[in-house]
Amino acid sequence: MDSGSCENVVSSSMVEKLQLKMEEHPSPYKLAWFQKANVVKVSKRCLVNFSIGTYRDQLWCDVVPMDACHLLLGRPWQYDRQTIHGGVHELLQEFCDVFPDEIPAGLPPLRDVQHEIELVPGAMLPNRPPYRIRPDEYDQLQLHIEELLSKGFIKTSVSPCAVPVLLVPKKDGSFRMCMDSRAINKITVRYRFPIPRIDDLFDQLHGAKFFSKIDLRSGYHQIRLRAGDEWKTAFIFKVRDGLYEWTVMPFGLSNAPSTFMRLMNQVFQPFLCKFVVVYFDDILIYIGSLEEHLQHLRLVLGKLREQKLYGHIEKCKFLDNRIEFLGFIISAAEIEADPKKIEAIENWPIPQSFTDIRRFHGLASFYRRFIRNFSSIAAPITEILKSEPFTWSSGVQYNFELLKKALTSSPVLRLPDFSKVFEVECDASYVGIGAVLSQEGHPIAFFSEKLNEARQKYSTYDKEFYALVRALHHWNHYLLAKDFVLYTDHEALRFLNSQKKLKGRHATWLEFLATFNFVIKHKAGRLNQPADALSRCHLLLQTLQNKVLGMETFKDLYATDADFQTIWSKCLTQPYKLFHIKEGYLFHGPCLCVPRGSIRLAIVSECHDGGLMGHFGRDKTLSLIQEKFYWPALSRDVGKYVQSCRVCRIAKTQGTNAGLYSPLPVPKAPWEDVSLDFVLGLPRTQRNKDSIMVVVDRFSKMAHFVACHKTMDASHIADLYLKEIVRIHGIPLTITSDRDVKFMSYFWKTLWSKLGTRLQYSSAAHPQTDGQTEVVNRSLGNLLRCFVGKNLKQWDLVLAQIEFAFNRSVNQSTHKSPFEIVYGRNPLTPVDLIPIVQHTTFNSDGEQRSKEIQKLHQQVHDEIVKQNDRYRNQANKHRKKVVYQEGDLVWIRLRSDFHQKLSIS
Repeated sequence: MDSGSCENVVSSSMVEKLQLKMEEHPSPYKLAWFQKANVVKVSKRCLVNFSIGTYRDQLWCDVVPMDACHLLLGRPWQYDRQTIHGGVHELLQEFCDVFPDEIPAGLPPLRDVQHEIELVPGAMLPNRPPYRIRPDEYDQLQLHIEELLSKGFIKTSVSPCAVPVLLVPKKDGSFRMCMDSRAINKITVRYRFPIPRIDDLFDQLHGAKFFSKIDLRSGYHQIRLRAGDEWKTAFIFKVRDGLYEWTVMPFGLSNAPSTFMRLMNQVFQPFLCKFVVVYFDDILIYIGSLEEHLQHLRLVLGKLREQKLYGHIEKCKFLDNRIEFLGFIISAAEIEADPKKIEAIENWPIPQSFTDIRRFHGLASFYRRFIRNFSSIAAPITEILKSEPFTWSSGVQYNFELLKKALTSSPVLRLPDFSKVFEVECDASYVGIGAVLSQEGHPIAFFSEKLNEARQKYSTYDKEFYALVRALHHWNHYLLAKDFVLYTDHEALRFLNSQKKLKGRHATWLEFLATFNFVIKHKAGRLNQPADALSRCHLLLQTLQNKVLGMETFKDLYATDADFQTIWSKCLTQPYKLFHIKEGYLFHGPCLCVPRGSIRLAIVSECHDGGLMGHFGRDKTLSLIQEKFYWPALSRDVGKYVQSCRVCRIAKTQGTNAGLYSPLPVPKAPWEDVSLDFVLGLPRTQRNKDSIMVVVDRFSKMAHFVACHKTMDASHIADLYLKEIVRIHGIPLTITSDRDVKFMSYFWKTLWSKLGTRLQYSSAAHPQTDGQTEVVNRSLGNLLRCFVGKNLKQWDLVLAQIEFAFNRSVNQSTHKSPFEIVYGRNPLTPVDLIPIVQHTTFNSDGEQRSKEIQKLHQQVHDEIVKQNDRYRNQANKHRKKVVYQEGDLVWIRLRSDFHQKLSIS
């Protein structure tokens, strides 16, 4: 039922399916609003019998190819059957002069609000030539000019300025004439009048059961220009037709929206925030009871008659309990997106330019309050705007379709009820934060925000705290005046008010929270799913339930994926080569097959520059990915990503080829033979650290990086080694180190001789003798530069991440990671948290497990011997043997202690 429809209409598809008898229409006509693309000619009608509950009726309906519904009962049926409330019908008859077919000729009445045009003093007046137009456009413009002249809205002009005009299509298929006023707007003095926020308007509607909407007819043309400002609106559309100027406010002027809103607020000031909301030319009357609604409708129509403002009856709605307003569908307690707008988004073609992306993103952002994780889903699309030239990849296409799908399945939101308690649920992840505002378990609005690079380095506590602060800041207008409940899945936040020592930002945040009255409650992660989903990117992000989101979509992508479509069809019946299907996923051996899309880039990014990775080269990054995933051209994709990594280009250095490769004897087991060195000359941190002690197991290649002071003597170094190394791995048989003062001290030699350790000294002038430690030092330098970035005095805080990244990467000599050699398996990383990936299983029998470890160590020993021979032969081809003679000039780096020793001597 549609009170705005002038006809009763039945869809042609229903007529054909039910085989209803049609006959020629006595008065054929054309329609343009059922189908957007074409004008529909109505030439048939049929007699339709229908029932609504116990009500039965029969009426003639026009047959049209309609998509909106099957049967539309318009005003003819409503008036004939008196389905419209008698009071409304009588009211519309009483105020029929408010809804004329056209605005009456003549100037609008002289009101307090008129449109004023103040030009910047001394500015050059614009004088633009007319646009070239087609003959049919000229005919349309000529009709508009004649109509406006007859009404007195324009007149001929001798103004010194002129701007061109153009035609803009309207929703009903007609055209609106607009001035290209950009030139005159540039020299216009702007004045501001507050335009209402749409969200604030909707907050007033809770509890209303009946709605009426009035749309003004050509609202701008119902406001006069201030006397003396007419010449500033002069326009031209064809040279031979001369120059015209406006006497009423035209479309396109910079201050026109403010003027119109100022008039509407002045006219309806007594009714605003009581039973009327106004947004430009849309007037919405709302109330809970029918009798009051009729009274308020009479007051509004009376005010329109008094001010001689005229409505457009075809666009008006009366006494509806569900109404379209400003692109939303509003009912008694709920709000949802307009299906017509959602359909436009769903049918949006693939963008071909930056402008297309901005148009799509602008329309989609209008409904972001309905979309969980909107910013994360739209991020790959908006990232294109930062690059040149325009490139539309398959990954971006995936997110484009995902965003359209999210919009079409957006939930229905509740209108806020200020008599009930609000609930706020917050959560945070590595890349974003999310929050849900709700009442009695029903969502009112969603909020999400992507974290910038600096905030991504926050601790988990700080991220959860920041999510809480941002959510309360975003909804402070709801929460400031009332008590509310705040849910978080980070239990430590329950003790916010009992903290004694506060960081700078914590103190600022707590000061902000002190303005609110709330009760904070812990909510387990498995129960906090809405906010948790908002804070997680849809692609490759860890959740608190130890799993990774985004893989569920693979099941639907295999059948149409260019890389796996054929293989998928073959594996539906039986395994094909190494490919097989398990639980709806395609595997290549033990590796999950990843279809095309942005998920591939996310996996490579996680394994190369993730929080627990180390910006390693192509081979190590490829080894990590190949443990769990497979797709064609994986090696090529990894190589391109690593080669284009900006951090790697800046942070990594090149070595020299001086000196031959001379490996040390191969150890037999982990942590029996270690090498030890120090990295000096680092910036002093806030914790007073300026050096790193590097301890490397020569068998497994596992390393430990311990922050220390350069001034530590032998006894302190021994204590540090016992505390950080011996407590984990025990006492080594041999230690390889350079002859530093720290190692040469009598105390140091005595300590290790008591422990049964034999010190082996290498030449300080020939570091290649201890090549293992020097290689680790070089890798450590690269890792520090990659992780630290510009935070030079915070390097000691990332040593734990660097150590994990180094020990998790595959070593080229052993072809295994140090973790796997020492512990028999690799620790979990975010990539390993994917629940569908098959993990390696081990024998639960202790004796059998021991044999497996011994066999692994023997394989590693043999591999190191083999690789040492290969490295020696390969490396020495590009190296040169250097023998320095007395009198040769060489570069030498003098350490501070050695320099002091020379000065004393």
